[in-house]
Amino acid sequence: MYNSKEPIVTVLMPVYNGETFLEEAIESILNQTYRNFEFLIINDGSTDNSANIIEKYDDPRIRFINNEKNLKLYNTLNKGISLARGKYIARMDCDDISMPDRLEKQLAYMEDNPDVGITSGNLTQFIGQSDYIERVEHEEIRFRLLFYCCIVHPTVMMRKDFVKENNLLYKHSGAEDYDLWVRAIQYFKIEKLDECFLYYRYHNNQLTQTNTKEIKYSANSIVQTQLSNLNISADRIDWEAHEAVAQNIAAKSRGDRLRGMLILPDKVAPTVEWINYLIAQNREMNIYNFLFESHLNQVRRDILLFQEMLREVIKNAKGRKVYLFGSGKAGEVFLDYFNKIGFAVSGFLDNSPTRWGQTVQGIEVHNPDDLLNHNNDLFIIIATWTVRFRIDMIQQLKNIGLDKDADFTDLVPES
Repeated sequence: MYNSKEPIVTVLMPVYNGETFLEEAIESILNQTYRNFEFLIINDGSTDNSANIIEKYDDPRIRFINNEKNLKLYNTLNKGISLARGKYIARMDCDDISMPDRLEKQLAYMEDNPDVGITSGNLTQFIGQSDYIERVEHEEIRFRLLFYCCIVHPTVMMRKDFVKENNLLYKHSGAEDYDLWVRAIQYFKIEKLDECFLYYRYHNNQLTQTNTKEIKYSANSIVQTQLSNLNISADRIDWEAHEAVAQNIAAKSRGDRLRGMLILPDKVAPTVEWINYLIAQNREMNIYNFLFESHLNQVRRDILLFQEMLREVIKNAKGRKVYLFGSGKAGEVFLDYFNKIGFAVSGFLDNSPTRWGQTVQGIEVHNPDDLLNHNNDLFIIIATWTVRFRIDMIQQLKNIGLDKDADFTDLVPES
């Protein structure tokens, strides 16, 4: 039963001009399988219909606070922490949808693991990408935070007393969540559960899309602070190389190992040098555990192995027309990459009839059957991030007598 006097969980949701998706967000919380929570909604000076939408809900769990003026996100979040009555604070954004059992599962884990101060989870993206569910332990999160913000803010549940005891309020940084995780992990455990907690919506009006420059600047400042712990000064940081390493680590966390290997040949040596320097500094300062060196060694192997495979592809494709098998986002990324290194692509192949005859960056998409069965002068590069599609494509090409490596490649290392 819901106890209005003693909520165990406070769901904290700031709102600023969120009328478009607000109802879906609210209802996803009100329909949670776990019931003993307060839903603290703070309208941060919205000028649209957000306040009216919130006020139409007649549910005793909702506490509606109306800021007289726009305080900005970080101040509104801190206000929410001070007002929260729950033992735990679960974050929610006004443009996302929480899974029905999110609170139930996160609360159970927090209750069973009193040393964990923050849990997060996985998400499904509204743009239709495949889900990738991972479980990430504390030390792995600590390692990743050196390179990028690996915790999705609206999937978080925080232990309120841990937050208050360590004075872990949000700061105005443009990347206030990233900053908070980096500070919080110094005091207690943060873990990512192998559960999907959220439908995460990408759209042009969200803060991460409208404030990209400010967020990037702030994120770099947060990274720089962490690198200083390794006795690396600001003028010694190779930002391009660090970004390449971050891209590799983030891509693998999404199950997209290949995406993280696409480094231009002239950037390989500086990136490897930066990796070696990071490892040397950690050996000297002893900030991170064994995962640090292990992961960075794997990044280095990935980068060098991909370049070796790329050289072999260029050799095998010499004098032949190159086609990318897959005309979606991965195909576009491959095309951009190959254009940058001067490797000509003649066209796309795609198994989807709706794509045939279309063009991607001016290059035509073809029915594989129209070319593969009648033309031996082709070299095929599989272009998809999705493992099951890649497996199907490999079998499709083998079924018509093409030889892997000699006639086609998927550019994904065996190990």
